[in-house]
Amino acid sequence: MTPDPPLFVLWYDFTQWLLAKTGRFPKRVRFSFSNRIDNLALDIIEAIVEARYSAEKRAILRRIDLNLEKLRVLLRMCCDLHYPDVRKFFDSVDHGVLKDQLRRKVKDPDLLRLLDVFIDHPVPWTETGKGIPIGNLTSQHFANFHLSGLDHYIKEDLRIEGYVRYMDDLVLWADEKDTLRDAAARIEGYLKDRLRLRVKEGGLLLAPVLQGLPFLGFRIFPGVVRIDRRGWRRFRRKVMAVDRKLISGAVGHDTWQRSMASLVGHLQQADTRNLRASFFGPGAQEAPTG
Repeated sequence: MTPDPPLFVLWYDFTQWLLAKTGRFPKRVRFSFSNRIDNLALDIIEAIVEARYSAEKRAILRRIDLNLEKLRVLLRMCCDLHYPDVRKFFDSVDHGVLKDQLRRKVKDPDLLRLLDVFIDHPVPWTETGKGIPIGNLTSQHFANFHLSGLDHYIKEDLRIEGYVRYMDDLVLWADEKDTLRDAAARIEGYLKDRLRLRVKEGGLLLAPVLQGLPFLGFRIFPGVVRIDRRGWRRFRRKVMAVDRKLISGAVGHDTWQRSMASLVGHLQQADTRNLRASFFGPGAQEAPTG
């Protein structure tokens, strides 16, 4: 099998990433921005394939350049309108609130000045004075620290015994729906009044546990954990991307092996033995190790 050219591999991976992003755009723009962006990205990957087998490459490359420029303009507009990350937690963190929280805990002025440098690092698509960059290692700690007061509020003031939080994903359990409805209203008030945050549209789910809890890419039922459809699609895309890199020579066998072990290890957190067997074939239920 002829290896895919590096350009094709890179654009293929970028398109997968882009389609996942545009799928989370607000509903009101999915048939305008999302569709146009998706179609341009797919047109480009088709043109790359066409150019590979065509003797007249110049016209095809000009078409690719034009579509790239169109795509760049649309993506810039989407960033200016905050579509990629609207209402997301990291982009909504208020700098003033976070700094006040840190100053109640940290008294060393030199350390506070250093923390302010990290907090004030600009995030291009956010409002002035808001947002912490996801790429910074400090942002994960800032995010947990920022919501630690909410944890105490839920456990100590609302007296919710069943409570789990992973970053900005919160899960509460109670015997009565009214208890959860009241807690949800109070939590929204806490976020708005004390942290200047708001719950994203459609972000609240009130359902019995027998229906299954969608959490961190899994659906959790009493006694069994399943991978959700989006998580399964993402797993398959990543496996195929890693395989393409191995075939094209972009990575070596050791790197491929580690990547596959990581992907399958994540899948093993759920009850997926039969699913893995059907995907990899008989005798390949576990992560490849050599």
